[in-house]
Amino acid sequence: MPPCPACGSSKALPVVYGEPSIEMMQAEWGGEMILGGCFRMVESPDYVWVAASAACRGWRRTMTEATCAGVYGHLVGDAIGVPYEFTAPDPGRIVELRGYGTHGQPPGTWSDDGALMLALLDSLVSVGFDPADQGRRALAWADAKAYTPDGDGSFDIGGATSAALSRLRRGTPAIEAGGTGEHDQGNGSLMRLLPIALVDGRATDAELVGRAHLASRVTHGHPNCQATCALYVLIARAVRERPDEEPEAVLAISVDRLLEAYRDRPDDAKVLRGLLAHRSATKPGRAWVLDSFWSAWEAVAASTSYRETIERCVRTATTPIPSPPSPAASPACAGGSTSRVAGFPPSGSTGCAGRRSWRRSWRALKAEREASRGPTPRRRTGRAR
Repeated sequence: MPPCPACGSSKALPVVYGEPSIEMMQAEWGGEMILGGCFRMVESPDYVWVAASAACRGWRRTMTEATCAGVYGHLVGDAIGVPYEFTAPDPGRIVELRGYGTHGQPPGTWSDDGALMLALLDSLVSVGFDPADQGRRALAWADAKAYTPDGDGSFDIGGATSAALSRLRRGTPAIEAGGTGEHDQGNGSLMRLLPIALVDGRATDAELVGRAHLASRVTHGHPNCQATCALYVLIARAVRERPDEEPEAVLAISVDRLLEAYRDRPDDAKVLRGLLAHRSATKPGRAWVLDSFWSAWEAVAASTSYRETIERCVRTATTPIPSPPSPAASPACAGGSTSRVAGFPPSGSTGCAGRRSWRRSWRALKAEREASRGPTPRRRTGRAR
């Protein structure tokens, strides 16, 4: 293996990506390899130099923790919200991870939002940014039960998304499949778009904005949907870059960046100004993309923890748009305490939907957290698995 280009260390271990098997975990414990995580990002290396400085190993903390915080925060928040969907606001409501309710699903079931987020993530890490591939994977969810807990299929789908998928089946190009009418302004594309901000850290703001627009158009082509998605991914990027910044400062930074990206796009800039002006007129609980964005933002900005954010969303009947990795979300989702954040049952609980999927995800998350601590060889503990 080549020496470290930064510090010259010659002792290197290979980095292996994908769902870790027991044999892979044993190999890492024995100091033979490093588990790089479930997903391989553009920046992910092939080797880690064991004697390298902390700066040389920093990719593992920044990539794995931040990405897992977003992905797991998305799925857990979605699963908590499913039983409460379409219910009236209730400030005194007890919020817990429970089953049945609105859709009659077992505990731990994520919705179409979580499934289509996973479909987008799978596309990005498999083939890069390709709207046509994103459309194919969305159809795999709708038609072949992909990306659902234990492959049990979908139980709910928005009207705009359903219409867009029908167009895809008829051969409409992916970036033209999303509707552009007044009744096509739902929050479906916004709910799945987080991976755009997580996967390619080297993309410029302009590239990120362009991808947000195109990815939204696969199911939601209205300008309001596209601009809201663009602002959202820039907020996610700003949070990762400035984890200690106040929420309103993050919002201001993101708006400035989006206006810069829209410098030569006056129509998009006008849509953005309309989005910003709508903040004071937001009506929580509505699926209109502008209402969904602002009501979820207010919950994030007013909360001090991941759990509090989700509780606020559920109590106000707000669709909990997956918040980007933040100081509040990272310990809960990437730090290994997801099951304790909102009473999530153990992965093997009887009656918990997706328990096999959650168990696999939990093992992968644990492996990611261990890898982030450095490649020091660890002795096998003898724990049953």
